[in-house]
Amino acid sequence: MRWIYFDQGEEAVVIKKRVSIILWVIVIIAVFATSYTIYSKNKTLTGAQPVPGTAEKQTAQNPGKTGRDTKKPEGTAGKAKVPDFTLKDVNGKSVKLSEYEGKTVFLNFWATWCPYCIEEMPELEEANKELLKGNEAVILTVDVMESADKVKKFISSQKLSLPVLMDTEGKTADAYGISGYPTTVVINPDGTLKEYMVGATDRETILSKVKKGPSF
Repeated sequence: MRWIYFDQGEEAVVIKKRVSIILWVIVIIAVFATSYTIYSKNKTLTGAQPVPGTAEKQTAQNPGKTGRDTKKPEGTAGKAKVPDFTLKDVNGKSVKLSEYEGKTVFLNFWATWCPYCIEEMPELEEANKELLKGNEAVILTVDVMESADKVKKFISSQKLSLPVLMDTEGKTADAYGISGYPTTVVINPDGTLKEYMVGATDRETILSKVKKGPSF
């Protein structure tokens, strides 16, 4: 009888250990699943660098929302025109968006500190050279909240000929609801919004959108 009692006790201990291990495995899996879900909800869109400080500052007009006010311009609803603006280019010449009506405009918001922006610049450069051969579209890059001297050095080092406008106060980026770089706003020839392209783009994508025309 003693031998039987000892065997049953050993079996009970083994069962308890197995149950304990199974419970710990379930807990670990649950923790990983929860962490992945939180990460997935909060990660930045692929290919877009968030604006510095947006995780810390709260938008005064929208309590509880972080970063820049990400509302889209009125051109996203119906056929209202996107916000017009006048900015100086890197050489100090004033450029007005509405002067380009009649052409498809690729309005590219970027910054020199953004790795994805640097990555796509050669693609934009090549696309711009192709677009200059016709008269249907134009690329306007908009550097946000940096000095002209810094941007000039970058352009020179990269041997770029792209038009670069200076949004030194970030007001134009705010008007367009830009919350990450690079973001390219595609504008129809009639001045209405065509689409937002968040993240780095390339030559083929830009040229294909021009070929598809305003109804794509």
